[in-house]
Amino acid sequence: MIISMEDIQQVRPLANNLDEAKVDIYIREAEHLDLLPVIGASLYARLADGVNLTEQEETMLEGGDYDGGCGV
Repeated sequence: MIISMEDIQQVRPLANNLDEAKVDIYIREAEHLDLLPVIGASLYARLADGVNLTEQEETMLEGGDYDGGCGV
């Protein structure tokens, strides 16, 4: 998985008594239904593995600024 419950807790409040294993089921489902079709299986596998990522892939995971080359 790319996203963890801890990642969500950094941006949204969650109840303290949530079962992480149950939340992981929904995260995995969302990644496979919503993210995987958009970025493709190969990129998804690389990001989930997290090894030898390019600078762009690191930025995808950690966040950053995007320069589309048009000065915006």
